[in-house]
Amino acid sequence: MASSRAAGQFLDALSKFEVDVPQAIAQNRLKIVEWHPHAKAHAAGAEAGGHVLRNSGDLPELEIALSNAMESLAPDLPRRVVLEILSPALLAFEVGQVREFVQRAKEKLSGGRATALFLLQKERLEPATLSDIRAVFDGVVDIERVGEGDSIVRELCVPSMVGQSPVAPCAIAVQEGKLCLTMPVA
Repeated sequence: MASSRAAGQFLDALSKFEVDVPQAIAQNRLKIVEWHPHAKAHAAGAEAGGHVLRNSGDLPELEIALSNAMESLAPDLPRRVVLEILSPALLAFEVGQVREFVQRAKEKLSGGRATALFLLQKERLEPATLSDIRAVFDGVVDIERVGEGDSIVRELCVPSMVGQSPVAPCAIAVQEGKLCLTMPVA
């Protein structure tokens, strides 16, 4: 996980979804890279601390921290990487720099046999920036909040996926602790 939020917030969220966080840490299956592009509290570069690597600075420094995190994970296990840093990166750096970072990160992660999920808050971006960044990815999954009567419904849509046709939006709900998708009836 790479995030611009504090590691504790992410660990709390995992616990709410019944992930055994202490076990994942003990088995060396969980690493978090905290990235603070403008923070003065940490020196530039990566600062290691067990399952949390703190990083301040530019995107190449973040790449190094991600590589260090990947290399320090237990070998021969499936790797799932979540990067919740694109929106803050696009506020701190030029689009071209972020696009290049994403391309290099994708190459490193696929070389490390990892499945990666890059999160992006699209409502904060200009359409041209969104299109430029989306073009780098093999697939795009949109999750949108839609008002439906007195409630808010989340819809999932797959506008692009390599080798696939676009998928119509479907409703998302959590029922009895499980994620449920409701497909539209044709």
